[in-house]
Amino acid sequence: MLCQSLKLYVANVNLPWCLVGDFNAMLHNHKKSGGALSNNHCACKEFQECVAACGLIDLGFAGWPYTWKRGNLVERLDRDLSNLEWQLAFPEAIVKHMPMLKSDHSPICLQLSPVSEQNRGRRPFCFLAALIMHPDFGNAVGQWDMDKLQRMLPEEITKKIVAISPPPPWKEADHLAWGPSSDGSFNLNEWLSQNLMANNSWNCLFGVAMSSIWYLKNKLVFNEKSVHVTTAINQIRARSEEFFRIARSNLKPHNIQTAGVSLISWSRPEEDCVKVNADELWAVIHGLNIATTNGYQNLIVESDSAEAINFINRGCRPAHPYAPLIQDIHVLTTRIQKITWLHSLRKANFVTDLLAKKGQELPVIDQAHPPFISFALL
Repeated sequence: MLCQSLKLYVANVNLPWCLVGDFNAMLHNHKKSGGALSNNHCACKEFQECVAACGLIDLGFAGWPYTWKRGNLVERLDRDLSNLEWQLAFPEAIVKHMPMLKSDHSPICLQLSPVSEQNRGRRPFCFLAALIMHPDFGNAVGQWDMDKLQRMLPEEITKKIVAISPPPPWKEADHLAWGPSSDGSFNLNEWLSQNLMANNSWNCLFGVAMSSIWYLKNKLVFNEKSVHVTTAINQIRARSEEFFRIARSNLKPHNIQTAGVSLISWSRPEEDCVKVNADELWAVIHGLNIATTNGYQNLIVESDSAEAINFINRGCRPAHPYAPLIQDIHVLTTRIQKITWLHSLRKANFVTDLLAKKGQELPVIDQAHPPFISFALL
């Protein structure tokens, strides 16, 4: 009856379809193991002819090779069959034989596509709109101190901050980490100015310390390698002593004539190419958006951050905090016909640093360069 029904169904249907279940028949003799010698269970010839006539294909399986068990006799009676059109529609489909529980048959799980690892950096946003009608909603979510933000930060940065959900009210209020003391006896800006202008070695130690802290921070963020505080202090001291020793040695260049020649500089791209100079990943995304908006298809992206270029070329783990940025960069890259990623030294990226400092005051520049960067382009 089953074979006749299948043949009738195939004659009247011209669509992708599959059939999953217990056929109570073996398709091949090797799909059996154990049992008595006189056991006459073998492949069903009628079932084989039906599968061939209907143009069905066994999808295979993953797991234990048998789906039915009685005593020491095991057979594969349950399977998944489909026509060629269905396999073309679902090329990644997988059939799994699940463990037997209260039945003598194994459950069959048909998975249409492999389960991909969830990108936790891009979780869907869920919000219960009815909550905003509660009278205490504003007190529960907290509010940004707009007056304080506008006094401390540029308008563009303030807009980006207020677009983010504010901290809950039960957390500590926003405050400056190194503000003036309550009695006015200490002020960070004055303290830095006095020490940096003093005629001693403190200014060199401060510069080395800031550079080392920035390097260790990047090492932790990009390479996930942390350094103990004691080790960091010893490294800062060693670098400072090396700077002091070089400063006291009065070294002179071997070739005085070429001492003032700069071998590191910004290079102009070819006529049919556009160069994007950026420092970090956010700047790269912004530059790619400008390029796609203007229809540039031959692009060179140059950054003085070697870690950023490595992340873009090699990728990173889905759980890494910069994974969403890398994903956005790869999506934007598909819209550009040719793109080259280059790492440049910080000195060669001096123009980018100058424009970044003036970024809040300048519109997008797509024609002549502003006068204040002319000397850096030489």
